[in-house]
Amino acid sequence: MKLTSGLLLALVGACLASPEYSLDASCDNRDDIPRRTGIISGMKEAIQTAKNAYDILNSDQDRESEHVKTICQAIFGPNFGTILGDVKTVFQNIAAFGSEPSQYRPDDPNWQGRKSNKDVAVFCNLDRLKLAGIVVVENANWGGRKFAGRARFEALQKQCYQTNWVSGSGQVGIKAAVLPSNYINLAQFKLDQEAGKEVRSSDPQYATESTHANNMDICTWFSVRSNEEGWPTVDDAWVARATTKEFVAGLPQGTRPIDGLKTFGTTMLHELTHTNQGGLSLDIEVQMPGADKAVACYGWDCVTRLKSHRNADSLALLGLALKVWKLGYRVDAEGNVHKL
Repeated sequence: MKLTSGLLLALVGACLASPEYSLDASCDNRDDIPRRTGIISGMKEAIQTAKNAYDILNSDQDRESEHVKTICQAIFGPNFGTILGDVKTVFQNIAAFGSEPSQYRPDDPNWQGRKSNKDVAVFCNLDRLKLAGIVVVENANWGGRKFAGRARFEALQKQCYQTNWVSGSGQVGIKAAVLPSNYINLAQFKLDQEAGKEVRSSDPQYATESTHANNMDICTWFSVRSNEEGWPTVDDAWVARATTKEFVAGLPQGTRPIDGLKTFGTTMLHELTHTNQGGLSLDIEVQMPGADKAVACYGWDCVTRLKSHRNADSLALLGLALKVWKLGYRVDAEGNVHKL
């Protein structure tokens, strides 16, 4: 079939279109919390941090800096050069997101007609989801598509959207969560498990692309806390704090100064690595010394012990550490921050 020039250009434009994120009405600004404004700021920071990381890792001069090599070796191990191509691709793909949200809501027919599995629909409540069986959840944002997700649904209810959850209370809390939109062949996954294969349901051989956007939930307590902190971003004033004795003394046990520099935007970067566009990174479970059980690997101590480029927080901390370096500081192997 011969294409007219106009149709050809339209098809090319569709193929080259940047991935988008769309904000649900549940994330709108309210009198008490400018949630939408804060989320947009955080997404911009995440996208900019990814671009900065890609630019540094793609530059022969920057990549060979002793400070950059120290960061990469601490997070990924002495053979980090073998996986930097994959890491660069993750940051390059996240940097491709449009920094402003789509003009359309996730439930707008215009969004439904243009979105793809590379896009992200952001929500601040669970109204789109409902239980439709013992383990089955129905997602209105996916046209009523059903999936085995009761455990995820209940975790979001109790640890994300429970209004009386208090940060620092000792109870487990989720900051944000991503639900990738691929179809998962759970039947084959279970067969492989029963055959003794070491596999995860998130492994690519079980995934088939859908036309739906990834879903991201922004947890109520986390947006409230971010608002109380003034929605900070990583700039010189923010980083300079981490070089002081007072800052270090005030860190929770097991936390390094670089961990204390995480912002809402750092979490958005972490979450974007979980998306189809971001490479479907994992929250790999690790049992740290003295711990009763293995838990998802977050924080400098854990990621430098794990040394995996497939772990989401490893990628987020790399992006953060490279941003800190770009601002004129260095991060040592122990996660301390020093002025250059």
